[in-house]
Amino acid sequence: MKSYPSLAVIGLTLASTFMMQAAVPIKSGEKFAFLGDSITEYGKAKPGGYVNLVRLALASLGVKVEIIGAGVSGHKSNQMLDRLQKDVLDKKPQWMTLSCGVNDVWHGANGVNLEDYKKNITSIVEKAQADGVKVIILTSTMITENPANPNNQKLDTDELGRDEEKSSALSKLLSNLLKIGCLADLSR
Repeated sequence: MKSYPSLAVIGLTLASTFMMQAAVPIKSGEKFAFLGDSITEYGKAKPGGYVNLVRLALASLGVKVEIIGAGVSGHKSNQMLDRLQKDVLDKKPQWMTLSCGVNDVWHGANGVNLEDYKKNITSIVEKAQADGVKVIILTSTMITENPANPNNQKLDTDELGRDEEKSSALSKLLSNLLKIGCLADLSR
């Protein structure tokens, strides 16, 4: 398994964001789903994975949550949309992170084109929010952790046109912080 240093930054950024707030918005006893691909799958399976880092950060603040792992290796936005109901919504979480995009572009002709990607992400967010889930959109992961990789140009979040107005204020804050954190980590 390849190491993903930026995942540690994601976990630490989520933790520090919650610590900086006067009140932690996530409460003990709530369910926290993590929808994504292999990065999310391993993020729950590995002790240093970002899912576990978020769980530990919340626990350090006295917030004990139930984790719903919904990461499947190799999955793209269309597959995440297809399994959203079964893997996430049927389990009634109050919170969900969405980590998606790397496989959509990395798989080339077998990937998902930009217009369909936008539609899939929008549908995932709208369906989750309609079910009362607060959605946190994570920045798409870099391919080979190399900003110069031509495929990473497709991951430019400004170009993707995610409709952050439909996201909660917390999603906006975390999305902006994560963009800064991931880029800072990659520049070292």
